[in-house]
Amino acid sequence: EFGVGGDLNVNPLPVKLISFTANWQEKNAQLSWQTASELNNKGFEIERSIDKINFETIGFEKGKGNTNSKILYTFSDNISNLHLASSTVYYRLKQIDFDGLYAFSDIILLNKETNKNHITIFPLPLQNELYINSLEENEIVEKVIIWDLNGKEVLKIEGTTSINASTIQKGIYTINITTNLRSISSKIVK
Repeated sequence: EFGVGGDLNVNPLPVKLISFTANWQEKNAQLSWQTASELNNKGFEIERSIDKINFETIGFEKGKGNTNSKILYTFSDNISNLHLASSTVYYRLKQIDFDGLYAFSDIILLNKETNKNHITIFPLPLQNELYINSLEENEIVEKVIIWDLNGKEVLKIEGTTSINASTIQKGIYTINITTNLRSISSKIVK
């Protein structure tokens, strides 16, 4: 279910987050996230950190309450005036239920010096092998997750730019690539 913010086996929150990404759009950090389904979802607090330790709430997006449809949320954060010790900004979501229960998403990051979405995924349509190529110097792929259209995780690989995709059936998927500099999502077809 949602993120990694606690012992979700004891009290899982009924919101299924299938992607959470940050990209540059002019001088703003454009955050987007998608849910596969929601139950009792009051909404999302958007939190930002410049040190990955201390997070501050910078906004709130109202949830859809109860839905089995995929919902896409977006939030724009103007960080051009932010005085950063480094060029990296961290984000996470705090998903809150109507009864007050909450959970945190994974932390994603955006590097102010990174060019927009210069990550190449090939070949497309997807074959038995998938390769990820980044145009940024010193950028390292940390995690790749592929979800089907229902939000079910079909593949999760860490620390590689070459992925064996032979077990993935033909269809449309969402791929999320997390590197040491950023996190992006894209649709892919096999």
